[in-house]
Amino acid sequence: MATMRNPCSSFTFTNYLFTHRRLASYVNRASSIPSRREWSAYLTWCAERMEREVPGVVQYSSEVVAVCADAPAAADCAPETFSVRVRDAQTGKMRTMRTRNLSIAVGGVPQIPPAVRDLYAAQPHSDGPSRIIHSGHFLPSLAKARSALLRKLDGGAPLRLAVVGSGQSSAEMTLHLYRTFPGAQIDLLFRAPAIKPSDDSSFVNAAAFDPDARGRFWQANMATRERWREEFARTNYAVVRCNVLNELFTLAYEDTIELGQPVPGADGPSETRLRIVANTSLEHVEQDSATGEVRLTTRTALGATVTQAYDALFLGTGFARELGALPCLGALKEHFPAVAQDEAQRVLAQGYDEPPEGAPSTLAERMRERNRGVTRGYRLVPYASEVYGGGIGAGSALGSNNSNTGVAPVAESEEDEHDDDDAPTLSSRGAMAVSSRRSSDNESVGSGPPSRGRSQTGAASLASSVTLHSRTVSPKRSVSPSAAAVGAGVSSGEIYVMGCNEATHGLSDSLLSVCAVRAGEIAQSLLPALARRARSPGADAALAIKVADAMVTPVRLTSAAAEPGAAVAAV
Repeated sequence: MATMRNPCSSFTFTNYLFTHRRLASYVNRASSIPSRREWSAYLTWCAERMEREVPGVVQYSSEVVAVCADAPAAADCAPETFSVRVRDAQTGKMRTMRTRNLSIAVGGVPQIPPAVRDLYAAQPHSDGPSRIIHSGHFLPSLAKARSALLRKLDGGAPLRLAVVGSGQSSAEMTLHLYRTFPGAQIDLLFRAPAIKPSDDSSFVNAAAFDPDARGRFWQANMATRERWREEFARTNYAVVRCNVLNELFTLAYEDTIELGQPVPGADGPSETRLRIVANTSLEHVEQDSATGEVRLTTRTALGATVTQAYDALFLGTGFARELGALPCLGALKEHFPAVAQDEAQRVLAQGYDEPPEGAPSTLAERMRERNRGVTRGYRLVPYASEVYGGGIGAGSALGSNNSNTGVAPVAESEEDEHDDDDAPTLSSRGAMAVSSRRSSDNESVGSGPPSRGRSQTGAASLASSVTLHSRTVSPKRSVSPSAAAVGAGVSSGEIYVMGCNEATHGLSDSLLSVCAVRAGEIAQSLLPALARRARSPGADAALAIKVADAMVTPVRLTSAAAEPGAAVAAV
């Protein structure tokens, strides 16, 4: 994961192979993709190095229960600090960490089909064996249920297992169950007519995942971004790598051979049976509280319904990658629109989804931030900010950097440079308009939100009609610019988010190798602010640190609501 950010890092996968004297052997495999076992060994090696070389920095077995905004200096200002509630997964002990800056990279939360949602929520995921298991927690949950499932096989009773989904996770779970439970009946059920191979061709990978692809994706409007996401979904969603796909097909094909063992010692039919059940959707799921047996009612594409009992149900149904889906961030909805609403809701309320043609680059960038609730540099935009009309008074340039946070330009925008004198400003009415930095309240242009049907192309219409009103975005919140954090000289806190921005930043947002690159950009944004606070009189002792060390406290999430390996970092 470190390679794309810094190929010279000693934490790269190549150095791991070199350290263990397997580099030449790995190259001789003629494959650039390691096995899951070797990848797990690499991650373990990295974790052990971190614990040995920088003890105490990473806190494992910690579940982030809630992130809350501390009361700012004024009720209508952006939060200055945040409290992170953390539960020790081993002892259950709770503690609170207070921080000014927060980086969240927890990926998505399990996406559960409606038919099984209530039963899944009722499973004892942390405290005991579950019979309904999502791929995000497959191995740990299976380890708890394995003994009970094997006992049924040992007793001579048939063992039936169901896997739902047609993607890589479903295929790999099916193969793992096939090898783990000899003699079981395994059904792989999915809605599509066939399992599709993933597209990992060079041009597609470059367009979808290269770090530089983010700029094109960010600048596109919502409809174009959605079209690109659909186009590139074949690289990663509801698809299976060809080698896994071929192995799965071969196992199913072998079950159709009518001849048993031809001579003693020769290969014979497998004791395990595998069925591929396409064109099938879940209609209803219920569970026997006494035996744990799960009964599935499914419907085929032709309308026929079938009810079948299984000893366990495995869900390869993907992840929801929206901020609002993360339970631990629920308390931030009043402060950050990206947590409270998705982009489509904000676009519908505001009446536009694309900056007008000819708009100055800074104005266009702020319009995008207002619609999306996040900057190009992965920083969440609070309601109490200049973008929403609550963070800065008239006469201040929107295009200037937020000096109180020390956010570096590299992480905020890669747009063309512009003259500050032509930067758009906010009037005291909470509307963004094209005007000079020296404009007064009465000189700001525009008085109302543009309608969706009105043409907004050209510099003339921009100067006459482009205004962005905060009251259409957050009716519950009325922000007074006079109490803004910038005007009051108060340093507001910052939250950076990765892994939940595919809709705004592209598919590379959830790619671990690219996340390392983005993490470097976020660090570059935070370090100047840390340096200033460390030098300022009366700075907290915890912040008086060497900038070169960049004291970051990652917290490993083990919550059932987050993907494995997810983390937050408090600075």
